[in-house]
This record gives sequence, C-alpha cells and structure tokens, in this order.
Amino acid sequence: MKSHLNPNFVHETKLALALCKNLRTFWCTIPNILPMILPSLQDKESLESMRINAHLTTEQSKTLLKFGKLKSLTIEFASWNVVDLLPTWAETISRTLTILTLYVRWVLSQILRFFLNPSLDDQ
Repeated sequence: MKSHLNPNFVHETKLALALCKNLRTFWCTIPNILPMILPSLQDKESLESMRINAHLTTEQSKTLLKFGKLKSLTIEFASWNVVDLLPTWAETISRTLTILTLYVRWVLSQILRFFLNPSLDDQ
C-alpha cells in the first residue's frame, strides 16, 4: 500500500516555511514530500542543519547544491541520484560541514538479517 500526502498538509507546510525567515534546522523524513517543499527551503540563508528523506530525481537532486552552508547533514533513504551527487555537494559544503550521517534502513535490515539468521541467505 502506497501512502499519499494530503495536499492540505503540503500546502500548509509550504506556507509555514515561507514564514520562517531565520530557519536554522530543518528535519523532514516524511517520504515523497521533499520534492514539493524544496523550493520553499532554497532561500533559507541561515539553514545550518538538515535531515531529509532524499529519494529524489536527478533534477531534484541538483537543487541540493544550493544548500552550501550546512554544518550538519543527515540523509535518509537517498536515491542513487543523490548518492551520485554527494561528492559534489560535499565539496560545496566542506568548509562548514562538521557532521554527515547517511542512513539506509535496507542495508541495516540486511546486515541484521545475516547476523541473526545466516541460514536465510542460502534460501
């Protein structure tokens, strides 16, 4: 079952972001919403910390390069487009970035599955 975002929620999130002139931290791990709200974040010059669910297309991924002053970045469930862009983005934020966290639950679940029951891999 695929979840759908409520259009009112997306709209109100964009309105709220427009009101946040001095936003320093942004966390949004809701799947599939980031592409819709990225334009609302691009003018946040004081943004220092970001935690995002980054399953993005190639074009959407390129907009991440505009966030060049981050001190802390957590990327969850990144698409290959974001992973491919990561070296370029890291170079852009290398002067300010002090914390980088990459999180992919699939990898963790596969590792745990192997250690908890290695015989399952033979099936």
